[in-house]
Amino acid sequence: MTAATACPVHPYWFSQREFDQKGFPPFESVRLVPERLTRELGQAARETHTAIEINGGANLAGRSEDYLKAYIDYLAILAEEGVSFALGSDAHDISHLQRARLAWEVFEKLALPEDRLWRPAGEPVVSG
Repeated sequence: MTAATACPVHPYWFSQREFDQKGFPPFESVRLVPERLTRELGQAARETHTAIEINGGANLAGRSEDYLKAYIDYLAILAEEGVSFALGSDAHDISHLQRARLAWEVFEKLALPEDRLWRPAGEPVVSG
């Protein structure tokens, strides 16, 4: 398998404000996404060497057990399609960095080899 070379933002998180403005019902679970579309996303990501973000903020922090189970099941379908994953905290301020641990815990639940974990190319940025 060729490692992913690009990483998009987290799929299937939507701003509730946008739904409210358009009069759409809330998007409360990835169970609403047909499995065929999830598999299509997984195949496209694999073929284009694009990692999918496991997002510790928008999709993991403060969610119900039912929401989390559905999200992990969704990620497992993507994993079956050969997707690589990036771990994201959705950190908009320093206090949000702990969310990266939530994403790491989900990656571990998926029981994937480390070569399915996307890392940016190059050396880490170190201040000082």
